[in-house]
Amino acid sequence: MTRKLTLGLAAVLALSAARNSMAALTGVELHQYYGGALINDAPGDGEIFGGGGDLTMNPTIQAMPGDTVYLSIWIKPQLGDKTGGLTSIRAYHFEQYGVGDGASYVGGDTRNTDFYSNEDEPVAGTGGPHDNCADRLQLVDRMGAAAAGDGGFQSDGLGLPFDDAGNGAFFLGWVAFQAGAPGSQLDLYFAVPDDGVLRYATNATSGSLNTVGYGANPDGTPNGARCDNDQADVLGTVADRSSTVADATIVVVPEPTTMGLLALGLLAIRRRRVA
Repeated sequence: MTRKLTLGLAAVLALSAARNSMAALTGVELHQYYGGALINDAPGDGEIFGGGGDLTMNPTIQAMPGDTVYLSIWIKPQLGDKTGGLTSIRAYHFEQYGVGDGASYVGGDTRNTDFYSNEDEPVAGTGGPHDNCADRLQLVDRMGAAAAGDGGFQSDGLGLPFDDAGNGAFFLGWVAFQAGAPGSQLDLYFAVPDDGVLRYATNATSGSLNTVGYGANPDGTPNGARCDNDQADVLGTVADRSSTVADATIVVVPEPTTMGLLALGLLAIRRRRVA
């Protein structure tokens, strides 16, 4: 069965569980987030999907065991703390970590444009813990691209045209996860790469701090507070930075037949007596 999901479907998107976090202490210059998803419907070569959603909430995707979830990745350049002008993205490279066993990484693709080069195509991560937030395991190694200068993804949309004009955002690519056992869950987190010199870079005009907000806080603001220190910002030029709130969640639900049998009491359920 093939199903398509977008951010416009309330049935498959909800706010991530509220967690203690703070908004970025300074203005966020790059807001990166997971957009809409496709289920069991692999995107075509060069296909852009999953835009047009509400950037104040992080997606929760419901999938059945064995489903493949194709999750889009987007970025929105903003002024942040700059005193004026625009924000032009010269490089974007990131990793992805997870908590839980609800799904496993099975593939992905970095968007190919004529402007950006030095593309890093996503590959499976080592499974090792994040250096600063050890409960998170690396699922996807570095992905992204870089350019020699300005004129690509810009906050004024006068370089490459916006892929989502309503949100002023650009499509970066996608990653795919295969859903596991019913009742399991996977929380996903972006992170600044822990190695290499290419991370995030902008035109760095006056006031720029290269701050990155990953997904949204429960109050709807971009989440730019560090997971290991919520009094400090995620800086895109500094290795091993990740934010406090899960940027997307995959929840595995029983197949309809199984749910129906459960409702009829036809499946035995082992229960533990609680005193």
